[in-house]
Amino acid sequence: MKWFNYLFLTLLMACATNPSFKQAENPRALSQSEAAMRAKAISDVFYKMEISFEKESESYSGKQTINFQLGNVYPLRLDFIDGTVDSLQVNGTQVEEVEYNKAWITIPVSYLKMGGNNITVNFKHEFSNRGAGLHRFKDPTDGRVYTYTDFEPFDANKFAPFFDQPDLKASYQLMVRAPKEWSVISSTYADSVLKKGSHKVWSFPRSEIFSTYIFSLHAGPYKVWTDVYVDEEKGQRIPLDIYVRQSMVKYFEPEVAEWFEVTKQGFEFFQDFFGTDYPYSKYAQLLVPEFNSGAMENVAAVTFNERAIHRTTPTYAQRRGRSNTILHEMAHMWFGNLVTMKWWDNLWLNESFATFMAFLALEKNTEFKDSFEYFYSRTKSWAYWNDDLVITHPILGEVNNTDEAMLNFDGITYGKGASVLKQLYYYLGEENFKKGLKLYFTRHAGRNTVLSDFFNAFEEVSSIDLDSWVDEWLKTAGTNTARAEYSCQDGKVESFEVYQSYKEGYPHLRTHKAQIALISKDGNKLRITKKLKSEYSGEKTKISELIGADCPEVAFLNYEDFDFVHIQFSKKDLKSIKENLSSIEDNMVRLMAYSSLIDMMNNAKLSIRDFADIVLSHLEKESNYNVSVKGIDGLRTVMRYLEHKEIEDEELISSIEDFTWKQIRENKNLEIRRSYFNAYMRFAHSKKALKNIENILIGKIRLKGLPLGIDEKWMMLNLLSSNGNPKVDQYLTMLRKEDKSDRAKKNIMAINASRAQLSIKNKWYKNILDKDAPYSLTDMRSVMSSIFPSNQRDLKKKVTATFYQDLKDHMLTRQM
Repeated sequence: MKWFNYLFLTLLMACATNPSFKQAENPRALSQSEAAMRAKAISDVFYKMEISFEKESESYSGKQTINFQLGNVYPLRLDFIDGTVDSLQVNGTQVEEVEYNKAWITIPVSYLKMGGNNITVNFKHEFSNRGAGLHRFKDPTDGRVYTYTDFEPFDANKFAPFFDQPDLKASYQLMVRAPKEWSVISSTYADSVLKKGSHKVWSFPRSEIFSTYIFSLHAGPYKVWTDVYVDEEKGQRIPLDIYVRQSMVKYFEPEVAEWFEVTKQGFEFFQDFFGTDYPYSKYAQLLVPEFNSGAMENVAAVTFNERAIHRTTPTYAQRRGRSNTILHEMAHMWFGNLVTMKWWDNLWLNESFATFMAFLALEKNTEFKDSFEYFYSRTKSWAYWNDDLVITHPILGEVNNTDEAMLNFDGITYGKGASVLKQLYYYLGEENFKKGLKLYFTRHAGRNTVLSDFFNAFEEVSSIDLDSWVDEWLKTAGTNTARAEYSCQDGKVESFEVYQSYKEGYPHLRTHKAQIALISKDGNKLRITKKLKSEYSGEKTKISELIGADCPEVAFLNYEDFDFVHIQFSKKDLKSIKENLSSIEDNMVRLMAYSSLIDMMNNAKLSIRDFADIVLSHLEKESNYNVSVKGIDGLRTVMRYLEHKEIEDEELISSIEDFTWKQIRENKNLEIRRSYFNAYMRFAHSKKALKNIENILIGKIRLKGLPLGIDEKWMMLNLLSSNGNPKVDQYLTMLRKEDKSDRAKKNIMAINASRAQLSIKNKWYKNILDKDAPYSLTDMRSVMSSIFPSNQRDLKKKVTATFYQDLKDHMLTRQM
């Protein structure tokens, strides 16, 4: 009988050694089909790792022990990019000839068995300076070393060997040997910290179960602040920590209290709205240098870009934006961490919801009550812009491999996804929306989900069939355009139709659920006199409910912004907008009107000159910050268009510069003045405007009440450098004395790259493409942002003739 069992197992293993899956084109990537096959075979994964750090070393060593159940025996891929494998054991047996191609370790079938398995890898790996994997940063200010991890979507394997895919959730147990002055932070608190000579050994207990991309290990001599979120009714206490590197403490200290306050407001809102308690034991937030994105939602140890630390008094908008990011990452503790998409084609289940929920929390439970104006002005505008590009894609689409997953971190997944969820929230109603979320989290906690899991919960609580909504809004690309056409007789609406069109190549006319507002004159103001919940579809929809209403001055589609659609004004409404824009009482309507005018200009439905005339005649009367910023955005769009199309309209350029300078000097709202100043630094190019900038930099012009710090000074110097100011080196020396931080280093690189000399452009272009250049990714990002300013088009053409081929070659050979 034993002989038969052995023979049967041998035959079974032999049959399983030729798995069928589609390999990704890039051998370093993981294909969806390979991940799906691996997920069917592997379960109950537990990582037990030991990591050893030395303060001045450029590499670290580790031991990864992986326990798992195997239901199908075949040569397993263990993801591990660009490391060194010192030894490999499988089920207690040493593998003498390790098959490792610098992308993954192949675990031979002869060492594996059905049921429980154990793999132990002793390894080494260099620290990253590219922001992916385990990043190392040495602070030029004081020489201290800081490390942190960043793993999304497929970078955990750049730190240590992992089965690195979202649907192979695991628990983690960690032991770290680190210099004694360092703190070590992960998803749990250490249960013991022991001194060992010049080091300490930090031992962390086994964690909750979650995906590899949200595991984290951060270490360094961080300064820590602590607090606690308390819910007396639940008897709940969540420890809160914030970590910052030592040289940034003086800038962050004044902002600690507000950071903790917003964090607590987030917990209060989300736990109630989701009907589900925070699923982890503590909540740490770290602000780290050279971070690639805005933030990352590692379980209970979130990392933030240090740009959230302001070296001058932050503006209202900066505080609001920072609070939004805090809430976005916290929302991920439920959306993404507790319940995770099965594969990257459902990334929107993470990002769209975290985006929408952060704005909802910001509006409902913080001081920032204008947050959906901010959402429309920034996040939604980003979505519209992305959706109008030739590279747009559906919110839900195919992601064949982990390389393609990176392409979906864009305005469609974040902004458009959040926008259509706002429509779903409006369509279902808040109570059904909340009940659906609670059911979703209760049913799928700790698991992976697909699209149907999510919408089944909403359909169950609301009894509304959402299949057609999903098909229209999640599975198609492109933005519809809508226009209201109406006629009046004897002061009453006689006919009212909504016309809908689509962008060429995206022939989808969706069903839109929105509000229509009729706006009429009331003295010197234009006020909303009637609101109607409406639905329109197809090319033309009659809105019979408005027949007989008082004839409006303007008919405004998508009132309160629950729809995702471009609004084009009829000739009648456009004429009224031109004359009365600043007289419209509703802030959101004015904001959306400016946006629609920008959109009409971009689509050649309104000339640049006509658009500029409207903005310049109304914007100086504007007192709302969000509306002002949108108008300023429109002026910047005009300036960019004139620059890129090489249109010499000096009169128009001069009028925009003069208008902006006047607002910088005279506008009574400090926040709005700062926005005008930021815009001026980006589009000033006349001799007069550049002289104004220079005089501000050296203190000859003082802008009373406008706090300008070192970061603004670097921006001013960059502008002067790109325009050939002869005193750049003198001013550079002045700023170097004032700022010795790593930000100074990056600004100096950017300023040097911005100089209008062909030899300099060629030098930095070569460095950008050189994968072995001794610069971090954020160093190169600083250079790339400045190397080809809009006023140096001729130099750009000379340097970048082979840009696309160069970029392709670089991407195929990069090491990240």
